[in-house]
Formats: sequence, C-alpha cells, structure tokens
Amino acid sequence: MEIPEMSRFLFPLLLFSLLTTQGTAEEIFVGPKESLKTVGQAIESAEPGDTVHVRKGIYIEKVVIETDDLTLKAEKGAVIHGSRLGHTRGGESPLALVTIKANDIVLEGFEVSNLWTTQKNQTAVGILVKPGSQRVTIRNCHIRNLGSSFVPEWEDGWDGRDAHGILVEARSYNPTIRDVRIEGNTLEDLQLGSSEALVVNGNVDGFWIANNIVRRCDNIGIDLIGYEDKDLVDTNRARNGLVYGNSVSDCSTYTGKNPSYWEEAPEKDEDQRQFTSTCAGIYVDGGKDIKIWGNQVRDCDYGIEVTSEWAGKYSENISVHNNLFIHNVKAGITIGGAEDERDGDKIVRVHGGTKECHFTQNTLINNDYLPDDPGLNGAKQYDEEGELEVDWNGQVQLQLHIENCSFSDNIFATEFPKADGTYVMMSILQKAEPTQAVVSFSHNQHYCPEKENGAWGWPEGESWETHQDHAKSDIFVESISTMREGL
Repeated sequence: MEIPEMSRFLFPLLLFSLLTTQGTAEEIFVGPKESLKTVGQAIESAEPGDTVHVRKGIYIEKVVIETDDLTLKAEKGAVIHGSRLGHTRGGESPLALVTIKANDIVLEGFEVSNLWTTQKNQTAVGILVKPGSQRVTIRNCHIRNLGSSFVPEWEDGWDGRDAHGILVEARSYNPTIRDVRIEGNTLEDLQLGSSEALVVNGNVDGFWIANNIVRRCDNIGIDLIGYEDKDLVDTNRARNGLVYGNSVSDCSTYTGKNPSYWEEAPEKDEDQRQFTSTCAGIYVDGGKDIKIWGNQVRDCDYGIEVTSEWAGKYSENISVHNNLFIHNVKAGITIGGAEDERDGDKIVRVHGGTKECHFTQNTLINNDYLPDDPGLNGAKQYDEEGELEVDWNGQVQLQLHIENCSFSDNIFATEFPKADGTYVMMSILQKAEPTQAVVSFSHNQHYCPEKENGAWGWPEGESWETHQDHAKSDIFVESISTMREGL
C-alpha cells in the first residue's frame, strides 16, 4: 500500500515522540507537604531514570532500593531515622536503614542515623550494598549515632556486638558487586563492637573510597576485607580499589572503651579492666590490587595495618603512598601476621601475612604514643601478674609472613621516649628474622632527639648502625624541622 506524502512525514515524528515520551525521566518529590510522605512510597512509584528529591524532614523508615537507574537526592536536614526500628527481639540481621540491591544508583545528601540494636548477633547497618549491585554511588551522606548497645559478658568474648556505617559485601558464591563510589561522606560516633565503620568486604571488584571523614568510632575506620566466613577463594576479596583523600581519626577500641575488646582477669578490681588497642584507622585484611594514597590517620590504635587474618593468605599488591600517620596509640604502619596463637604447646590459630606491598613517601610522626599517659607512652597493658608493662610498637611494626615488601622515601619521626628513655622507631618480631631479607628499606628519613637511645628493633641489634646494615641509603636527620620542610 502506498503511504500518502503527508503520512510519510508525520509517521516518523509520531514514532520519535512516543519513544522520547516513554523514556523521559521524572522528578519525584517527597516531604511533609508533598503528596508522597515517605521515601519508600517514592521508590515504589519511580521508574528507571527517575530522580527522587527528598525534602527536609525526619523519615522513620527502612529504605530499600531495588529499581535500577535511580537517583535519590536529599535536601539538607533530610534524615533517615532509625528510632524504634532496631529494638525488636529476634529481628533480621543485618538490620539496615538503607539497602541497595540494584544497578546505577546515586544516593546523595542524606543523614542516616539513630539506629540502635540491643540484641546479640543483630548487626545494625546505616547503608548496605548487597550482592550483584553495580555502579553505585554514595555521596555526601552523614552516617552518625548508630550501632550496637549489646554488652557481651566476659565469658562471651567479643561475640554478638556488631555494626557498620556503610557495608558493601558479597561472597564468592554471590553475584559480584562492581564499581562502587563512596565519596564525601561523614561517618561519626558509631558504636561498632567487633566490626568496622566503612567496609568493603569480599567479592567486590572495583571501588573508589575518596574524601570521606571517619571519626569517633570504637573500632576500625576503613576496612578492605578478603576471605571472610572461611570463604578462602580468590574471588572473595575486595580488589581493584582506590582509597584516597580520607581523614580517619579517633577510631580506637582502647580510648573508645569497646567492651568487645576488654581483657579482664577475674581477680582484678573493676578499675583494672583494660581495653585493648586492636584497631587500625585503615585496615587491609586480605585485599588485593588496592592503592591507598593521600589519606590522614590520627589518634587511632594503629595508623594502617596491611595483612590477612587467614593462614596461608595475604594482602597483595597494596600501594600505600603519600599518607600521614600521626599520634596513633600503636604503630603508624604495621604489616605481617601476628604470632601464632597457642594453647600450651598446641597451635590453635595461624595468621596470614603481607605480600608485594609497597610503602612510599608516607609521613609517620609521634605514633606509638598516648598523650594522656605521660611517662608510659603507649596503651596500658598488664602482664599475667597484673603489673603494668610498656608496649613497644614504633613508627613501623614488622610481624610474620612478609614477602617482597618495601619502604622507600618515607619519613619516620618520634619526639617522645618510653618510660625508660628509649625512642622506639621500629619493632620487629624476633621470629620474623628469616623474612626480613624480603623487606627492603631505601632513602627513608629517620628522626628522634637522641639517636643513641633510638631502637630499630632488628633481632641482631636495635641501634641505628644495625639498621643501616639493612638500609644503607636511609639517613638520620638531626632536626625534625628539616624533615618537615618537605611536607
């Protein structure tokens, strides 16, 4: 059939109009004065490509995002609030205020707060990214005042008390999470128990953690995890990531008095209960192919720890470059696995280690130091007889199972001695001696006020001269101000 001349012109226009109309993104508004009162209602009515604008207000709800290609933008003062949501006995775990299980999602500008659980083994989470999600951005959100208030009994150890501010998690048997951006957020005042504030855990390939502030938490600030839940395959690792420009401060199981990490002998008085210093501002636990650049970590237990908690497993190909680690309770940088755990002569746990990790142009100043304990300089530790002992960590701590790692062009400085007058620059486990040939030092600068009282921790001798036998191009600087000229 022949199409009339005018129809030939109108038909393409009509088709174009229908296609563009069907694909037009909508702007959806939520707020106390809008027709949609909850964020959940807006998500239910949204189509892919839409933007949900959330007005200022308190939204007491759990938000679940399962529609692809959505943007959720909050006005200042828009709060996803967890009051009354976390106190039901036997509830789900993890219990998340915001759950993302979708692709191409932007979550921007929300406060996420006030979610508390009192229940053992119920994990409170501010924002949860679930397996299979791809191209997710969490930007300029404020996650605060949430966690677990369950207090374990001494007999329970650390079990049962967990929370996260942001959790991105999948296992090897789950669909991979890909391309997650976490940028410009503030996470603060989180009660984490044995967990972490901002964590990428397991089968996550491609992530960007940039320009966030993490502070005043009672455990690890930023954590990049592999092999958890005994899922010991290579795909169960956080990998191909960048951690850049973040500020992490006051994250400590010790100063935070985290009851998941107390050590208590039954015969001790209550005031002798000690909270151990166990957490790092930034922790790589079995991650792979990650760059950690331009961050600042201060007033945490450790600055950064790079290792694996699983026997025979490693953190691998981690580049730690141009970071500042200052005033942390223990070491500024610690690598390698901890000593084997024993029950008498029986080994009950073997830790992993650190492989092909390189530390360049970092500045470490006055770590292994606790300002409110002058004369002790370090976290309080008690021996088996209840006597106070001094803990030595230094600016750098080398432990077990280290392979082909390097320290180059870094600044290591301390101005404060231990109680016996020793300036601890490095600590090295005695049993780690055979591995030290694969830890290289080159062109690092070192400073302490009295070089003759400095300790570099090598098993055959702690003096500067012994260190130079291992690091011929390292130099000792006579003034800390000379070092700071290059900062």
